[in-house]
Amino acid sequence: MTDRHRPEEGSSANWEDVLPHGRECRFIDEIVERSESGISCRIRCRSNDPDCGVDIPAAIGIEYLAQASALLCADPAAGSPPVQGGVVASLRSFHCNRATLALGTPFIARAEVFSRGSDMSLLDCSLLDEQSGEVLMHGRLSIAFGKVQT
Repeated sequence: MTDRHRPEEGSSANWEDVLPHGRECRFIDEIVERSESGISCRIRCRSNDPDCGVDIPAAIGIEYLAQASALLCADPAAGSPPVQGGVVASLRSFHCNRATLALGTPFIARAEVFSRGSDMSLLDCSLLDEQSGEVLMHGRLSIAFGKVQT
């Protein structure tokens, strides 16, 4: 994985084209590395809630990993089909080593394709403290593709 990329507003690689989240709920700051089968994204832990304090629940790490996985699975350069929507279908064997994450801390969210199908991908994911390299969270995440019923 060698590509450093931060999509610019209005570019065809804009994260708004891939992640359906509003700007305040998009957490990926930078794609650090990307290949056909894996992605590493930099995330700085933040909150828009002024009453949040200095820590937030570590479960937000699952969303960090889901967004990194979505960027990997929706990458046409990696041979991915056009995505019409998707949801996290399951979390398997997830282990979290912290109860909270400190605001302002930089993390690396990594996702590697374990298996890929036309309607679902299974990814091996980990969240690391960028400064120490400590693995904070690890497990497998399944993403199901297709039009999402609401």
